[in-house]
Amino acid sequence: MNEKMAHPTDIRNSKALLRREIKSRLAGTTDAELERQDGEIACQIVGILNTAQTAQTVLMFSPIRFEPQIASAFDHCLNGGHQLVLPRITDAASGAMNLLRVDALDTMVNGPFGITEPDPDFCPPVDAGSIDLAFIPGWAFNPQSGARLGKGGGFYDRLLANPNFRARTIGVAYSDQLVPDLPIEAHDHPMDAVLSPEGLVEVEK
Repeated sequence: MNEKMAHPTDIRNSKALLRREIKSRLAGTTDAELERQDGEIACQIVGILNTAQTAQTVLMFSPIRFEPQIASAFDHCLNGGHQLVLPRITDAASGAMNLLRVDALDTMVNGPFGITEPDPDFCPPVDAGSIDLAFIPGWAFNPQSGARLGKGGGFYDRLLANPNFRARTIGVAYSDQLVPDLPIEAHDHPMDAVLSPEGLVEVEK
């Protein structure tokens, strides 16, 4: 089913409900199953990086709870000839974040929300326009349309809306985060592909 835009209030309510449903699903999944899915996803990311030699600058994310734990792929990105870029939250209230280049994983520090972030004293800023490939988290994705349901903070919405940001975007999801229909608003930007333990699905344009 293709997503349709409804009244903004109805959409926001539908998004909030779906976030609760997804959170409940993931909370009911065993740690062993999530770790299995983490391994599948990380292996696929490594495979994507191996074949994306022209993607010099790669944006990843430092996962929090209920996000695929992809940090094991950071080393492969660094050692595979790519530049690793990670976000750093600068203003949680407004959903502002900077993108910083990470040359060594020991330059990471604990940031807001328990997120491990690049230390700005050691990690230089990167312009959004220089990103070639971006792995994007979210609460839910429709792998057919590429629609993404974010966490509600607007961090990635602002990045995706940046006119200089032209990277290939891949949404990263657990199996329970794949849904056939998503409530969307005008500012929601679809992914180019969706990656899950089931594989990589390219979105038809």
